[in-house]
Amino acid sequence: MSAPGEPNGNEPGSGPAKYRLFQAVRDVVAAVRTNARAYVTVAAISFAVIILAAIVAGLGVAMLAPFIRGNGVALITIVLILLVVVTLIIAVAGALMQNTTSLALAAGADGKTTRVMETLRKGWSRILRVSAVNALVVAIAMGPLVGAYIALFVGTITGNSGLALLSTLLVLAGVIWSVMAILRYSLSSYVALFESEIPVTKTLLRSRELLKGGGQWFVVKAVLLAVAITIAVSMLTGTSPQQSSSNPLVNLVSLVLSFLLSGSFVMLYRNRRQARG
Repeated sequence: MSAPGEPNGNEPGSGPAKYRLFQAVRDVVAAVRTNARAYVTVAAISFAVIILAAIVAGLGVAMLAPFIRGNGVALITIVLILLVVVTLIIAVAGALMQNTTSLALAAGADGKTTRVMETLRKGWSRILRVSAVNALVVAIAMGPLVGAYIALFVGTITGNSGLALLSTLLVLAGVIWSVMAILRYSLSSYVALFESEIPVTKTLLRSRELLKGGGQWFVVKAVLLAVAITIAVSMLTGTSPQQSSSNPLVNLVSLVLSFLLSGSFVMLYRNRRQARG
């Protein structure tokens, strides 16, 4: 019998393209049950770290706000720098959660149980590597779109209709590129976590290779299903999009879905790696 996330191999032609979304979800549940103590504990600790990081970053911005001076470009630059710093702090904390829960899940999928401190130590030791890959993916996926928006802004405020029109087309192209890049590189962070021998700059190529032949469609279905469930819960509870963040049930469902989504990507990665080598 195959371990969760591995190709079945019982049917002719079975391979990575045969791995289904709901099978991945079942594999996630089975892996969590096997290594429940470590998974739940590291998830709770990592979540607390994210909340603490957000609080510290928010307090830091609030303390610095009275000392921020300037106008125009200088003020915008300072605000952007603060936003980047806050985002990096929270992103690093998020990488800790991704690392530790993924490691605990992979161990459970192999039928093993792990110690909490061991999982936290391994997750922490690879946090900069995974954070760097995540930042690289964001830069590649969003860079052209940000550049197009800047050109559109410049064209609008300068009254250059030609530049504004060209920038609008570039924005549309940037959106398409961003979606394609995110789909292609959605397994990059898991490659960085589980295949430490691969250089950071090559994890994106590895992700693209692993997702060939149906993998990107798996990612699309997973994300669309999570969004659809969240919208359905919001509608059933009579919560508008603006109020969703204050609804405990919507928040709980979103949290569970985020863990299932991340877990499904771990299982997809395992399936693809096992099939492609």
